[in-house]
Amino acid sequence: MNRRALLVSLGGVGAVGLAGYSFLSGDLPPIESKQVKIENSQCVSADERKPQASMSYDPPENTLTVDGVTATPSDCTDLFINPIGGTGRKDLKDDAYEIVVDFGSAGSCDRCPAETTYSATVEFGHNPSALYIYHTEEIDDRLRPVGPYASEQIR
Repeated sequence: MNRRALLVSLGGVGAVGLAGYSFLSGDLPPIESKQVKIENSQCVSADERKPQASMSYDPPENTLTVDGVTATPSDCTDLFINPIGGTGRKDLKDDAYEIVVDFGSAGSCDRCPAETTYSATVEFGHNPSALYIYHTEEIDDRLRPVGPYASEQIR
């Protein structure tokens, strides 16, 4: 068997052997679960708000953990996780995510510049290539994602 025939035959075995393993193909991993817990929230002066985030990723468990502080328009605002996948974007790999910590309506609460401490987890169907943590902030009367406050290359 010549070299070309050997490579062609091995390539076919490799392709068949890897079929069905989407974590190698660059597919966007599905989100299995996501949750955020507010640890503390309080009104502060606008200058005192110091948004930040730290993250850790557990590849065997496909789990992201984020601890952070975000600026909110009230001390009784709910938070939620808004994952934005990279599929079709030029600035992000197809199998990467921007994880945006977003806030909901303050409802009947009085508005005040607030700082909200949170912890969050996101479980994926398989490992993404990279993760970037953003917070939604009100800038010039518009809500915009700001960051990344933390990022990690997974694979």
